[in-house]
Amino acid sequence: MNNIVLNYVEKKSETIVEVISGEEFELFEVANYGPAKDVGIYLKKSLSLGNADFPADQEPYIDIVDILKYGKRGEGLYFLDDSNTKIFFSRAAGSSPKTKISLGRFESGEKQILRIGFDRINDLSSRRFFIDIIAE
Repeated sequence: MNNIVLNYVEKKSETIVEVISGEEFELFEVANYGPAKDVGIYLKKSLSLGNADFPADQEPYIDIVDILKYGKRGEGLYFLDDSNTKIFFSRAAGSSPKTKISLGRFESGEKQILRIGFDRINDLSSRRFFIDIIAE
C-alpha cells in the first residue's frame, strides 16, 4: 500500500495562487501517512481521457511520450524546486519510478506543496495533454 498521497490544491482565492516572475503554477500537496521514506514524483499514462464532450485528441501514450520529448528540449511540463529551478519532465527526469524527481526524505505525517508549471511549446499552437503525476 502506498502511504504517499498527492492532492491538487484548489485555487479558492487569490492568496493560494503562487506567482513567481509572472508565472502561475498548479499547486499539489504531497503527504506521507506512513513511515519515513524518500519521496519522488514521476509521470504515468493517464487513466482519464477527458470530458465526454471534449475528449482527448491523442491516445494517452502519445501524450506522455510527447511531454517527455518536449522536456528534453527544456519546454513543457516542469517541477519548480525550492531554489526556483525548473526541472522538466523528460526521459532522464520523472519518466518512471527509476527516474523519479526527488522531493527528499519525508518523515511520517510530513506534507509539502509542489509547484508544477508548463512552459509554452514553441512548435505547438494548441494542445491538451492528459497525464498522471505520481508521488511515491
